[in-house]
Amino acid sequence: MSVEAAELMAEFRYLASEEWSVLQEDEAESASPGQELADTIICCRNSANSLETDVSRAVIDKLAKNGGRYMEDQYSGRYSARSGREKE
Repeated sequence: MSVEAAELMAEFRYLASEEWSVLQEDEAESASPGQELADTIICCRNSANSLETDVSRAVIDKLAKNGGRYMEDQYSGRYSARSGREKE
């Protein structure tokens, strides 16, 4: 699983935000990260099946747990998806 995740992260390691926008627009270039993401998800699903884990239930439970940690009124709008940094 860590190997697949590392391959996915390697696709983005040296990209500046401007390059990320270009990557998303170029179908040929954007296919590779999608393929790496698919490999990672497949590996995670295989692990979940082996552990007999209900992934849908685990995700719902985790979102509920995180929702209590990160209250919307305190964190909403503080993060810029474009820059990857907190807004000033």
